[in-house]
Amino acid sequence: MPGQFLRLMVSAVLLAGLGLGGESFAAPVPDTGQTKCYDDTTEITCPVPGEDYYGQDAHYLINPMAYTKMDADGNDLPDAAASWVMVRDNVTGLIWEIKTNKNNVKDYTDPHDADNTCTWYDSSLADPLYAGVPGDGTDTEDFIKALNDALFGNLSDWRLPLVEELVTLADFSIPSWGPTINRDFFPATQGSWYYTSITQKNWPGNAWTINFLSGLAEWGTKASAQFIRAVRGASLPRRFVDNGDGTVTDASVGLMWQQGSNSGNWKSALKACEDLTLNGFTDWRLPTIKELHSLFDASRFNPAIDEDYFFKQDGSFWSSTTVSKSSGDYDTAWAISGYNAKTGSYLKTGDNSVRAVRGGQKKAAGKLFITSPSQGSFWCGGGIMPITWDTAGLGGNVKISISTQGGKAGTFSTIVESTPNDGVYDWPVAASGSYNCVLRVEPSGDAAKATEQGLFTIIFPATRILNGPAECYMTIQEAYDAAINNDVIQAQAGFFAGNLFFDRNITVYLEGGYDTGYSSSTMGSGVQAVTISNGKAIFKNIYVK
Repeated sequence: MPGQFLRLMVSAVLLAGLGLGGESFAAPVPDTGQTKCYDDTTEITCPVPGEDYYGQDAHYLINPMAYTKMDADGNDLPDAAASWVMVRDNVTGLIWEIKTNKNNVKDYTDPHDADNTCTWYDSSLADPLYAGVPGDGTDTEDFIKALNDALFGNLSDWRLPLVEELVTLADFSIPSWGPTINRDFFPATQGSWYYTSITQKNWPGNAWTINFLSGLAEWGTKASAQFIRAVRGASLPRRFVDNGDGTVTDASVGLMWQQGSNSGNWKSALKACEDLTLNGFTDWRLPTIKELHSLFDASRFNPAIDEDYFFKQDGSFWSSTTVSKSSGDYDTAWAISGYNAKTGSYLKTGDNSVRAVRGGQKKAAGKLFITSPSQGSFWCGGGIMPITWDTAGLGGNVKISISTQGGKAGTFSTIVESTPNDGVYDWPVAASGSYNCVLRVEPSGDAAKATEQGLFTIIFPATRILNGPAECYMTIQEAYDAAINNDVIQAQAGFFAGNLFFDRNITVYLEGGYDTGYSSSTMGSGVQAVTISNGKAIFKNIYVK
């Protein structure tokens, strides 16, 4: 039996400086698809660094959209397959339902019919205003139930997507009137509104939609009949980390944000972000419209952002993404309202708020490209990280190093000084825990062809549930949230700052002081203070060793 042992008839929640916001997908943010450059009115040759209009969407190819067709049993199919029923997004990992029979005739006996529309309804919401409008086989709840009852794809966890999930499918290189989606993989998509699962916070009789005429995010009454597309995959909390230096990291997607903001027109916004130096980082840029969607929260209102981490500022926030129009007029760019998270197209010559972002790996011809770890990924201290990369056909050897300080100059530590440039290296994770990890792979003698991938998270000290479903958890809270009665939670040796709250009537066993391999444990764990209030115990600043 390990040296440190507690029997808890209560719950364990560890708060260690990590903010858990509303639901979000925990994965890299896909690219928008935009590859052309624009000034305030027209298409232009893409500028080079230092020139006006440098730093717009097309300059940064990060996480290119990529899909895989799947059959009814979940097997992968070649891109040329003529028949498929699901599509996996290879960037986010989400699996999407495919619509069929687009012929302007509704067929509610077939939940996949592309012409079917539904009212928005969720019977689990007690307030009728929030619940929406039921139908007879024609509401969103009926639609999802039909898929799950039929075990579509041999699965029963289909659901409506979040706003920030559905918008990842939008291809912003396609001019309105769309449909703004890759029709090689989603062939029967309507150029119209598709429901999400999110109720509009201030007007609960409305639900959020994405309009595939253009990619616009807005809301409409739940009584209206709109198109639907189901998704499956985990929705996890946003994981904000205040770095204490004017920046905030969203560990769930691997992006670092400027905490404050300023304002200006689109041209000046691009320049301000490119020229920004903040806390030693110089690789800031104006975010894409999809990256802004990952930051703003459609389930919030006034502001539509977490004020515990970001300064409130009224108005809309510029993206680097130009609005594509079939008219060939490119005088507007996408922006998101900081008030309610609604997107809009704004004249580039007008003023909006500006918040810079950094993170992600820019893909460039002739350079190495890291394929693992991915941006926004989580790794357990003591586990094995498979480092993989595209060798770019360069041969020779490479040096691999890591920074746990966001990739700041002078903070990289060597993992291996020289290893063959064969695209594979298994690393026993030995770095200290950080939400701001960046990996560098550099060809020997040719630093110009090096690449960096980040941000990702190394969890140390970590916890796990003995014989549990996950390799490790970031906090005791997360381990407990996943635990069932009589589970054993094991914690690696380390300092867990914050409070530990116990308020569930279950029995769990907390064992502390483990090494990274959970093979041995030592005595000496401690708690700074214990408070018992209203039947709840609060443990402050736990040191496990």
